[in-house]
Amino acid sequence: MRRNRVFPPLSRRRFVAGTAAAVGAAALGRGGAAAKAPAHLRRQEQTEITFWFFAEWAQTAVDAFQAQNPSITVDYQQLGYPDVHNKLLTSLAAGSGAPDVVGIDIGYAGTFASQGGMADLNQAPFDAGALAADLVDYKLQQGSTADGKLVLFPWDIGPGGLIYRADLLEEDGFDPDPAAMQERITTWDALFAFGEEIKAKNPDRTLLADAFSDVFGNRVEQ
Repeated sequence: MRRNRVFPPLSRRRFVAGTAAAVGAAALGRGGAAAKAPAHLRRQEQTEITFWFFAEWAQTAVDAFQAQNPSITVDYQQLGYPDVHNKLLTSLAAGSGAPDVVGIDIGYAGTFASQGGMADLNQAPFDAGALAADLVDYKLQQGSTADGKLVLFPWDIGPGGLIYRADLLEEDGFDPDPAAMQERITTWDALFAFGEEIKAKNPDRTLLADAFSDVFGNRVEQ
């Protein structure tokens, strides 16, 4: 395992946390579902925090957050996808220049969890451990260091689902009830086998509209 690097304290703006998921942001909600700032920030007359992210829609979350927390000004800086990660790595290595909040891609979770220089969200005033029961365990592990610090707060587990025509399946003699479908399709192999069953009963039907995007891309990413 890679040895954690030790960096000097960050600048006057304490680096709060990166987040892991497909993407994410700690202390800022998504799509208008604003999260309240930590109590130590709300008590101050006026606070400014910096937020780096690579998606335009995050501005909506920032606006909603500021509406709920008028004493906090968020300096949202939308950067390019590689720029967010490269600048953060550089800032951590230098021990200065990192933002208060940053959203990172899940693929970088391990890299940043092992870097050092980030706040432990299990500690006050964040107390993220209180939310552990409401989160998927493996996501917490992705954002944790080897010694148990939570430095990346997960916000998206990227679930998948199968959309199907219940009426057509019923015409071919299959039970289209979601519970029955869930029991039938538990693995990729089971999905393919079900597709073959459908084809055997009705050669003009197919379970998958586009094998490349519906199967190949998902399996590669998985």
